[in-house]
Amino acid sequence: MTDFIFDEFKQGVLSQIHDAERNILIWQHIADEKEFLETQPEDVQQLYSFLQLAAQTNFVLSVGKLFDKPKNYPTQCILYFLTLVEKRADKNLEIVEDSSTKMLLARYNASHFLIKAVNSEDWSQFPKHFVTYYREKYNSQQVQDDIKQVKLMRDKVVAHNEATESIKLEFELVQRLLKFATEVVSVFGMPYHSTIWETGKISMITENAKRNAWFVKSGIQKLKK
Repeated sequence: MTDFIFDEFKQGVLSQIHDAERNILIWQHIADEKEFLETQPEDVQQLYSFLQLAAQTNFVLSVGKLFDKPKNYPTQCILYFLTLVEKRADKNLEIVEDSSTKMLLARYNASHFLIKAVNSEDWSQFPKHFVTYYREKYNSQQVQDDIKQVKLMRDKVVAHNEATESIKLEFELVQRLLKFATEVVSVFGMPYHSTIWETGKISMITENAKRNAWFVKSGIQKLKK
């Protein structure tokens, strides 16, 4: 079950989280150097302005893909991933990392039923509870309100050139959605593949995104020399 789903979510959900994180960092690196960049020649200013706008477009699209509605064909969204897990729940694949999974779930304040399902003799119980629990969280008012704001930005500003100067997307909102998405992939990856996508306050996805966004900081540092 999980080899197929693991490939799907690495290329889909996990990839979109990474892309969103990377582009947010690129946007932020440029914003942090706004005063310095404004002193540079016009062509340099245009370059970084273009990079920042492209980064904004990319992270809005990536987050939008994560929280899109699933279609009848493979999509890079969380709901589609949960449907894949649900359809294959009865394949009875053994959990290979039980203690670490329970610790991770406890850290996320997951439901008692999901934590208990880790050690169930019926191996289909964990994926079933996993899907139920995260669908409920996905449908919570907070998550739905955040999704609505991302889609408003995507549909009105990124996808279409409408007069919507009043629309703003708070980074705190985007981070909440990415934190939720990271929790989903972390809780799936740990029991079946012993993969640690997040530990304590450190996200391995974010750390990798930092490495892949470093070229912006490096470029600005060279300008300063």
